[in-house]
Amino acid sequence: GSQGDQGYPVPASDSNGLKCWYWMDLASLLPALALGIDKDDAVLDVCAAPGGKSLVLALELFGGKSVEGKGSLTLNEVEGSRRKRLARVIGEYLPKDLKLKSKVKLTAWDGTKLREHNTYDKILVDAPCSSERHVLKQQRSRPALTSTSSSAPVIDRWSPKGCKTFAKLQYGILKSALLCLKPRGRLVYSTCSISAIENDLVIDKVLEKFGSWVNVVKGSGFEDDMATLKQLGCEPTKHGWTMFPDKSKFGPIF
Repeated sequence: GSQGDQGYPVPASDSNGLKCWYWMDLASLLPALALGIDKDDAVLDVCAAPGGKSLVLALELFGGKSVEGKGSLTLNEVEGSRRKRLARVIGEYLPKDLKLKSKVKLTAWDGTKLREHNTYDKILVDAPCSSERHVLKQQRSRPALTSTSSSAPVIDRWSPKGCKTFAKLQYGILKSALLCLKPRGRLVYSTCSISAIENDLVIDKVLEKFGSWVNVVKGSGFEDDMATLKQLGCEPTKHGWTMFPDKSKFGPIF
């Protein structure tokens, strides 16, 4: 079959013209599944592009039955080119009646200034990060890579200072998103960073800010299946779990 941009076979389409599969890292499934979505949930994906996790959320929410239940899915992406890619993915994979009946909507909100307070049952914050995943992939595929071009490799652009800059943004998004949860709602915070500054330390800061109003869920949404996480090579951290390529073939993800 034909090959896509990353060397993977191009997904086939079904009789309705919808693509049949989406290529993604196994680790990327975990944050979406951790939400424990019910068909009647109002769900928000704050940083939704490129759309892989959004498709998992849609599958969990609508279960292929498209309009059963009261559930809704809001997919937000503030950056224009990424939002266009998200819209293309949604158009290629989700039935049109989901959008026509207001089940799925795309928004362009600033994640640090969300105003939909007390609105959602479940929220995914797959936050922008320093992207060590891309550093690792680039190093595995091009171990002797050097560059003097303006479009330098990710590894040349990575720095500890950058981690701290992202941590400030991540905290701002997470703080804003928490205000959009209904009482007893659930939020999953995720990054593809290996830096504790962008992971557990962001959670520490949020807990300090919100106090008893926010609780960390024991098991991070996998309370009944932690043995499976360990079997997959996941490791517990102070507040959550990580999946790193050294213990599994997937990730990194927090």
